[in-house]
Amino acid sequence: MTPEEQDQAFKKAVKLAAGERAAIQKDTFAEVKRLLDLAGSEIDEKLKAQPSDYAAWYLPQVRKQIEQALRKLGGDAGLAAAAGQAKAWDAGLALTDKPFAAAQVDIAAVLPRLDTGQLLAMQSFLTGKIKDVSLDALNRINTQLALTMIGSQGVSDAITNIQEVMGGIARRRAQAIVRTEVGRAFSTASQLRSEQATKRIPALKKQWRRSGKIHSRRKHDLTDGQIRPVDKPFILGTGAVAADMEDAVGPQRIMYPHDPAAPPAETINCGCISLPYMDSWADDGLLAIPGKKPFSAEEIALNPLKQEIAEGPTLDEIRARMLKPEDSSLSIRHASEEPKPPAALDAPKVRRVLREVERRIAAEKVEVAVAIDRSGNLLGEVSGDAEQVRLPSGDLKDAVVTHTHLQIGSFSGTDIRAAMAHEMAEIRAVDPWYTYIMRPGPKGWDEALWTATVAPLYEQLEAETVGKFLDLMMADKATQDDFLEHAQHTIWKRISRAIGLRYTRRKR
Repeated sequence: MTPEEQDQAFKKAVKLAAGERAAIQKDTFAEVKRLLDLAGSEIDEKLKAQPSDYAAWYLPQVRKQIEQALRKLGGDAGLAAAAGQAKAWDAGLALTDKPFAAAQVDIAAVLPRLDTGQLLAMQSFLTGKIKDVSLDALNRINTQLALTMIGSQGVSDAITNIQEVMGGIARRRAQAIVRTEVGRAFSTASQLRSEQATKRIPALKKQWRRSGKIHSRRKHDLTDGQIRPVDKPFILGTGAVAADMEDAVGPQRIMYPHDPAAPPAETINCGCISLPYMDSWADDGLLAIPGKKPFSAEEIALNPLKQEIAEGPTLDEIRARMLKPEDSSLSIRHASEEPKPPAALDAPKVRRVLREVERRIAAEKVEVAVAIDRSGNLLGEVSGDAEQVRLPSGDLKDAVVTHTHLQIGSFSGTDIRAAMAHEMAEIRAVDPWYTYIMRPGPKGWDEALWTATVAPLYEQLEAETVGKFLDLMMADKATQDDFLEHAQHTIWKRISRAIGLRYTRRKR
């Protein structure tokens, strides 16, 4: 076999071995989902078999039956997830072994077996997390049963809410856990095996490859194509110029995707992968591109945040970012320039009515929502409780809706979704410190914009931002008050910049 043939065989085997991870993640979650669905159906049947008045003496029996079903779910699903993790561990080993074998370099026969102690520890952690999903579901279901018992909701509402617990909340949590922890086993085994292999193949290196997900982490996309010695960490956000960033202050360094030592904000649901790399490879393919893998037109269209990355930062820009890390977006800022409203919303009467309304409702002890039209006429007002409030009834298209937040914090996802669904002219929120304003961009907004663009961006940025704040809080660099004041505000600033919404926060 010629050197060129060895290279081609190696690269082909790497592609095949890398694909095993996704298949194992998919199969493992499919089995966990099957068990979740089975438990959900069993619980559904038990609930529907109860009398419509939900007499109190039935509840202890119902709770016991549900608890038995969920504890069995936790055990069975934990075993299924651990089995998938073991398969991922073996596949991670194969990511190094099989490509060399394909190139007729047999390293598997001479390398020692990996110590499985770390795998066992990861399996123990994973099964515990899966059991936590079932226990969390049990607590949520018990809450629904208690609300029904005291008459706060009907039986049909309880069944609907419990179905959402099993089919929505529990499933999403389980999927994130399986994807993360199965991927962690794969990446850890691959890293450990590569470290062993360098004793036989000193020229072996590793390359970061982005996940290809539409809503991925910005720093991970920026790292795409970076090549590092096996025993050196990747430098997040610096792409193929990592060698020039060795002494930079600020950038996050992790040994490999899903590195257990990395902050959760960089590992949860991450789909990136570290691939074997040899300098001798020709620059002619997906695995051999030393720089970034180009974004497709579809990726950029579905996630406007990728446009900045596609244009590519210069080395000087990267150096500047390293000196002032991306987390600087979390710095304390008490105001931002307020975008100019449409002329109708800037009418003196509208502004005067809003000032009077917001001064009044800010003093309430419950959340209050008020809607006015473009002429400043009252459309409706409704009071809620200490945590939430419904929208005023009626047609809210082109209306201005303002409401109170009793706790410091910008808009929730629910707030903005409602504004888009009703095609409001403006949504506002007033908390003890700030007034928040969100308006559509020049092309307007509707529920389709929320579903196709804003919701995925919000989910992505919420995970990143919350993770960053948790890291800062654990390092005593931020407080719970900092989190409340700036987390949601940071998310909406980034989304509004990315897609052209008009958002502001101003001190009251």
